Order: sequence, then C-alpha cells, then structure tokens
Amino acid sequence: MKKLILLLGALTIYAHHSKEYIAVESYNTCAKNEKIFHLIYDYYVENRDSSDYDHWELTPGLSYGITDHIMFGVHTHFAKFGKAYVKDRAELSPMIEAANFSLQIRFKSFGLLNLALLFSYEVPFYRSRLYLDSKEVFEGEIILSKNFLTHSNISVNFSFAREGDELIREWALGIKNPLSADPHGIAGGIEILGDYEGALFFLPALYFPIERSIIKTGIGFGNKNTTHLRANVSLMYIF
Repeated sequence: MKKLILLLGALTIYAHHSKEYIAVESYNTCAKNEKIFHLIYDYYVENRDSSDYDHWELTPGLSYGITDHIMFGVHTHFAKFGKAYVKDRAELSPMIEAANFSLQIRFKSFGLLNLALLFSYEVPFYRSRLYLDSKEVFEGEIILSKNFLTHSNISVNFSFAREGDELIREWALGIKNPLSADPHGIAGGIEILGDYEGALFFLPALYFPIERSIIKTGIGFGNKNTTHLRANVSLMYIF
C-alpha cells in the first residue's frame, strides 16, 4: 500500500519549488532576497474501483532566494487520506501531515545543459507516524534543463530518496512550449514521471503567467503500477 503512494509521482518527485512545472523540478530559482509563496492542491485516485484509496493534499509553502543561485524552501502538507491508508481506525479527519525543508543550488550555465541540485528533508508529524506509518524522507535530486526556441524548455530530473529503510529512485521529464503568439503568455506541456520498476505517470498541463503570479493546472493518468488519476491546481506568487 505504501509502495503505491511512492509510485504516484507525488512523494519524491513533487516540484513544490518549480517555477515552470507542476511535477518536474526546474532549473530556475528565486533571485537574491526574492520570495515565492505557493499554494498547491492535489487530488489522487489510486484505485478507480474504491474511493477508500483516494486522498487529497493542500500544500502551502514559501521559497526564498539566499543568493541568485541558492534557494531555501519550506512547505507543509494539509491532507486527508482514505480508509485504506489508515491503521487502527476506520478513517481520519484531515490533518497537517508533514513539514518539508529544501535547499536548491543552481550552477552557472555550461555547455548545452543547465545543472541544479536539490536536497530536501521531510519530517512527518505525530498522527502521520501513528496512523499512516509515515517516516522521515531524505532526498537528493539532479536537475538538468535546456531552453530552446522562444521560452520553450525541456527538463529532466533524477531523484534518489530514502524513507526509513527503503531506497527510492525516480525520474521525471517535462517539456513545455508557448501556445500563442505571445511567448510570455499561456504555455502547454507534458510531464512524465516514472521509476525503474515500470511505473509511468503522464501529466498534461497548462501554465498561466499573470504579472507576478503563475497558475498551473493539469489532470494526469498512470499505468497499472502507479496512480490512476491526479488532478492539480497550483498558484505561485512572486514578491
């Protein structure tokens, strides 16, 4: 049951810090002293034949540019889990599940690719440990990115995480491109998430930049080894 959650592309590959994508981490970070507030809503359907496996998360967070190339982030998960995930109880009311702290280091461009590294630590709170068997997560991520044409981008992530005694390896690929004559306007893209055991998740998405804000939304689907459906709405405000 826990493995099913890991493969949905929502634990280690999550992109709470990304300016460009929903589930793929991006190269760009905050400028020095710049801040980004984000509020993300996700609804997951793990088993289309049973709502006991459904769960949702509301994720508020803040990222801060320590320098133009180093960004610190913090966020928390306010979540509701279906009966199938809960131990020793019929169900749980929504709860503050965990807190996550991250540090992204963006290196100067070289050659054909841009490179960044992301390190994060997530600590579950008491009720998560007690009823969901949640454990601490340590994660490192390699981010490779390339801009092409006019405001088009392709990004690749390689993620390595440890949750308790379990080692998790995942990857993600994102491609986005403007959909109108205005290269700074609405963009569309596809995000593909996977692991090395056959799990694949596809997330078509739209990205709306509005002055200092970015709205992102998408509905994705997976193969038999991962989440059946995921719906996402993300709001980011840069200040």
